[in-house]
Amino acid sequence: MAFMARVGRSRFNGGVTTTGSDLMSRTTDAEFTLEDSLKRESLSVEIFNGHYLNYQRRRFRRTISYSVDLATLSPEVGWEEDICWHWVLASAIMFVPGIGFLIRLLGELNVRTFAELGLAVFVFLLLGSLALLMFYIKSHRKFVIRTRYAEFPLIEIQYLRHRDGERLKAFVELLQARIRATVAERGLSEGELKAGEVRMLRRMARKQVISDYYYESAKSHIFSHKF
Repeated sequence: MAFMARVGRSRFNGGVTTTGSDLMSRTTDAEFTLEDSLKRESLSVEIFNGHYLNYQRRRFRRTISYSVDLATLSPEVGWEEDICWHWVLASAIMFVPGIGFLIRLLGELNVRTFAELGLAVFVFLLLGSLALLMFYIKSHRKFVIRTRYAEFPLIEIQYLRHRDGERLKAFVELLQARIRATVAERGLSEGELKAGEVRMLRRMARKQVISDYYYESAKSHIFSHKF
């Protein structure tokens, strides 16, 4: 799925130019990439040509990709965290008896009892390992980048490892600065910003990145500040 919008040279409409010259001269200003082989997922967020952002996410065989004008985004980035500690607890509950059976197994000489204890060790350790896997899959920390007025969570960047968080923080700080600079350099009014965001969201709905229902709700929110 791809989202690209055609705009004129001086008109702000929330999209990205797709003329041949623009694509030929495309310059990457900054990029954040993340790969997770366990989840079979890759993510790329790119700031390019000074005023635009491209988001691409691949998961299994599905790819979502779209580009937007930075002026349609809010410079206030949200932080969300969901660490599933209950899966760690479930893992401990499985590992404790599993290790207990393993200790008994090491001192057992009876073949039948050895087989029974071996099966118990295998089951408990397997369940404990699966619980740890669920902890990794379900837990996340993420930055959420929303649109300026509709506050739609357009970009979600999830990570778990600390070193990824440090890289992401530096990228997000640069992104926030570029969003503010984009609006200031163009001298866009509030009315122009709102109209551009509506046009961008309409294209997103046409490309099925967001639902038609949300587009209508967002449009109403942008101009009335009410849902």
